[in-house]
Amino acid sequence: MRSDSELQQDARLELVREPGVDAETIEVRVQDGVVTLTGNVRSEAESWSAADAVRRVPGVQNVVNETMITRETSVLPADTDADVARPWFPSN
Repeated sequence: MRSDSELQQDARLELVREPGVDAETIEVRVQDGVVTLTGNVRSEAESWSAADAVRRVPGVQNVVNETMITRETSVLPADTDADVARPWFPSN
C-alpha cells in the first residue's frame, strides 16, 4: 500500500499533466488514501478534469472534490465607476 505522501505527490503530478487544469490553483490533501481537492478553478469542466486525473492515480481510494468555480468579471473603465455607483432617482 502506498503512503499518503506518495499519493499526494503523484496526484499533484497528474494535475500538472492534465490539459485544461491549472494545477497551481488546486490544493491536494490525502488522508487514508482519500484525496481532497480544494482551491479555485475556472469552470465545471476544469473541476471534473482535475478529479478525473486524480482518480487515475493507483492507490487512490476516493476523491472529494471541493474546488470552487470562480468567474472572471470584467473591469469597468475608471470613468464609468461613478455612474455605476450613483443611485438613480427619477425626477418629479
